[in-house]
Amino acid sequence: MVIGAGTTSKCYRCRRTTDARLFACKIIDKRRLAIDPVRRAEVTLQLRREVEVLKRLDHPHIAKLEDAFENETHIILVMELLEGGELFDAIIERGHLSEHEAHHVVRSVLSAVQYMHDQGVVHRDIKPENLLLTGARGALEVKIIDFGFSKLLGDGITTSSFLGTSGYLAPEILLHHPYTSAVDMWACGVLLYLLLSGRLPFAPSTQLLPHQKVSSLYNLTFPDKYWRGVSNPAKNLVKKLLVLNPKHRYTAKYLFTKDDAIVAFNLFCSVCGIGTLGMPANFARAGPYFGSFAMIFMGFANVYASVLVSKAMLVAPRSVKTFGDLGEWCMGSFGRYAVVISQMCVCLLVPCAFLVLGGNLLTDVFPTAFETETWIILMALMVLPVCLVPTLKEGATAAFVCCVGTIIADIIGIGMLFHGMKGHPAVPTPNVSLPQVASTFGNLALAYGAAVVIPALQRHHSQPERMPQVVAITMVVITVLFITLAWTGYASVGCQISGNLLFNIMPDPVTKLSSLGMKADFGAAVLAYLAMQLHITIAFAVLLHPAFYIAERMVLGMHKTIADDETLPYVSQDTPIDAAKRSSSVVSITKQEVSGDEQEEEYDELVEYKGTVVKLKYITLRIAIVVVLVVAAVLLKDKFVDFSDFIGAFADTTSCIILPIVFYIKRMGKKMPIAERIVAVIVVLTCTVLGAYVTYKTGKVIFAQGTADPNAPKFPFCKPEHQEKLPRWVMELLEGGELFDAIIERGHLSEHEAHHVVRSVLSAVQYMHDQGVVHRDIKPENLLLTGARGALEVKIIDFGFSKLLGDGITTSSFLGTSGYLAPEILLHHPYTSAVDMWACGVLLYLLLSGRLPFAPSTQLLPHQKVSSLYNLTFPDKYWRGVSNPAKNLVKKLLVLNPKHRYTAKVSKRGARCRWVVCITRSLTSLFMLCVSLLQDALEHVWLR
Repeated sequence: MVIGAGTTSKCYRCRRTTDARLFACKIIDKRRLAIDPVRRAEVTLQLRREVEVLKRLDHPHIAKLEDAFENETHIILVMELLEGGELFDAIIERGHLSEHEAHHVVRSVLSAVQYMHDQGVVHRDIKPENLLLTGARGALEVKIIDFGFSKLLGDGITTSSFLGTSGYLAPEILLHHPYTSAVDMWACGVLLYLLLSGRLPFAPSTQLLPHQKVSSLYNLTFPDKYWRGVSNPAKNLVKKLLVLNPKHRYTAKYLFTKDDAIVAFNLFCSVCGIGTLGMPANFARAGPYFGSFAMIFMGFANVYASVLVSKAMLVAPRSVKTFGDLGEWCMGSFGRYAVVISQMCVCLLVPCAFLVLGGNLLTDVFPTAFETETWIILMALMVLPVCLVPTLKEGATAAFVCCVGTIIADIIGIGMLFHGMKGHPAVPTPNVSLPQVASTFGNLALAYGAAVVIPALQRHHSQPERMPQVVAITMVVITVLFITLAWTGYASVGCQISGNLLFNIMPDPVTKLSSLGMKADFGAAVLAYLAMQLHITIAFAVLLHPAFYIAERMVLGMHKTIADDETLPYVSQDTPIDAAKRSSSVVSITKQEVSGDEQEEEYDELVEYKGTVVKLKYITLRIAIVVVLVVAAVLLKDKFVDFSDFIGAFADTTSCIILPIVFYIKRMGKKMPIAERIVAVIVVLTCTVLGAYVTYKTGKVIFAQGTADPNAPKFPFCKPEHQEKLPRWVMELLEGGELFDAIIERGHLSEHEAHHVVRSVLSAVQYMHDQGVVHRDIKPENLLLTGARGALEVKIIDFGFSKLLGDGITTSSFLGTSGYLAPEILLHHPYTSAVDMWACGVLLYLLLSGRLPFAPSTQLLPHQKVSSLYNLTFPDKYWRGVSNPAKNLVKKLLVLNPKHRYTAKVSKRGARCRWVVCITRSLTSLFMLCVSLLQDALEHVWLR
């Protein structure tokens, strides 16, 4: 059947006899291409080039060339059949498209353009006439056709052929300049302008007039008559695409990252869970070096497995929508059942771990209220109403809330460790051994777990070919976050941190100290616990719903309508991920993206739960599952760390690392390079061995009868000398209080008292600098009085910000207290020990006047000069009666240039301070006078 005809060709609808599939068969008569034989040969060569290009391209938004034939008189192209007509006709019919429709079309086109450019192909004739609709025009699904003007260009290679359609020609083509693939991006900008307004942005032109500037042809405007109601982001995108300089023009790679962000967001929310709380403990077990190696290996294994899932989905049939479908497509029924079993373990064991963790957290917060067993039961009762909801639509919001709860708990926990352990001696190192290093595998496997959600995410991505790189980048970022958490926690505590971060920060109600011996803020600890409790409560119900779904299918015979449909070979059995996609998926899907079939499916699911008998059955079954989990959680209440490691080593390793790689090797192994195949086998074997080892070790502890050994070491990861005792400092007792309180009480000190304090401080600062130590936080709060406040004998404390610096060595860390920061710190310049002298100057000013010399600040405003912040004055109201030598010393200490600032060494500039010298000489003269009078008196007594 003829569906189109032209001067040189006819297009027929044809049917392939092997599978009855319809195609468009374009038959080109070479004899009609041109009268001139030379010209005819050129056109024929152009057609061959188009065939060559089309054979290289395989993209959802590019018309696919199925096959091509050529004989002496004809060229026959068998193409994908597209019966929706040209996009140009749809624009003519409607006038213009809505912003949502234009976004959908341009996103599809840009996806195809990016793919073409990645393959080294430049189209050079993108326009509505070369975009065909796949079906009815209402769908607006487009595919690019007509690659007659296309050309193969590598990265950085240019061409200068004058080809294209007037109105869509980029400026560099019009100027006959060499150009690159950026010309396609200009055409996409023209296309977007046309779709949104119904007209071209510039008058069609193929040449410049004499002395005419190219900018006069491309004056981009947005008349309100045609652009009313169009958002600014859409206009900005047009502007970025229609940039005259091709070097500054947007490329397809950097556009439409919304779907990428959605995928990254969902992956991050899926991964960021209770596993993050055990990251510091991995270093406590294996040490920083072996721990880093273990985390890098596990990061690589999870990134690699996740990317392989994404790559497998690119070649899988459209009927493969979930991880269970992928397993069946790769390995038949075995793959399907392997996914079902591993995911059922995850969906049942992780909620049980949530109960154990939640019960322990609540016991720590309210130690006198209930026992841990009671808290576990109460937690289950709290979430039971949510568990009884027939279908739970979690959506991205609930996933985000869970993720935020975990992040808040992590940040507070790490912050409390960092602050509470500040100033303690060097952290104890672990007693590293092979079993202890291997034990980190369980927690690391539990921390990840993204592979199972990738298929569902990828099916909703408009550019699925971008998924592997999006997955890889997201997983790498997650790995970096994990390493950061591990390093920060370990650097504060060392091997004495327990398996869960939160267990180290809750203070004892009697001693007010945590298990690590630090003074912990109870309010902050409670806030961290509540944030984690939020994650536990939501995630418990969400994770259980897929397990409920499978149990109802197996026990009650429900949910078999779709599974019994023999026309769907890859969805013959439901898995937890199938259920999660329909009932509790973390995939963000807008209402426009939900098809009528999916809405009907949801309606059918709800229908299955109607009826009194059915309700009683499914409610009884779900309550029974929750009761079993509660009993298991009560039995395991003292074994949370081992239990979570068991889950990670057994269930998560199987479902998220081993199965994805095995599936890919089974299906695509013959196409894999030998080196990659070797890497894949090594990863699978390593994870299998480590997973089996950790499962066996933790299983022995979990299933052993009785409670934990009371004689077990408190810190089992450490060397023997640190397994029971905490590292502590025995400090000199100073009971006089802070100098700051004395200043508040008096208002300010007398000049004599200030001299005494500053002389003591400068003596200590000189000694520190001689030892190569810079304090970096000298202030009244860090100066303690040795006894009664009247004595004003001070000693410096709190060396948490201090640093070892040799002569001439600088640093640039932004540390200190606002109001005492030297200008070089505020400017982020490298600085030396001179910053302590600035702080001494601020201290002296405060002692003499009762106020700071400058307003506290931690940053400069734009275009603000540093001198404007440090305008030193001595108001007579506060400085009446203070001597000029004292003021001069303040000035010499508060010099902006650190090279000209006084140092603490008395033999140098500090000794030349007239104020200190004058008072010292006066005191010496007074002492000598007293001695002389005493001698005279004694002589007089003796003579008598």
